Amino acid sequence: MKSIKSKIIFLILTLLFLSCENSLKFNKSGWLQKDDPDGYKNRESMLIDLLENHKIKGLKYSELIDLLGSPENYADEKTNTITYNIVIDYEFNIDPVYIKNLEIKFSKDSIVENYRIVEIKH
Repeated sequence: MKSIKSKIIFLILTLLFLSCENSLKFNKSGWLQKDDPDGYKNRESMLIDLLENHKIKGLKYSELIDLLGSPENYADEKTNTITYNIVIDYEFNIDPVYIKNLEIKFSKDSIVENYRIVEIKH
């Protein structure tokens, strides 16, 4: 009986440990730290704290840039929208197989009105 209880407790603790994400508190220097030309070392780990504990909606464009730094925008971006790369995974290819971005939409007065996480799998 003790053996079964021990195994169940071990299993529960293992599942809890594996389900915990490596999350970091948001800070600008960590957010901007790159680990390769296209990737940011800490963004995915800081994303939850950023969205839950830092007010983004209602910020002016300049305030957002002060908080997050310059965005990574591309020619095909939507109007009044900026993007921050969170994850770009190339695996063994030159084309990304997975992309995760933070997309931020502004009002016509340059105030953040909404944001969303965009994930693309190829």
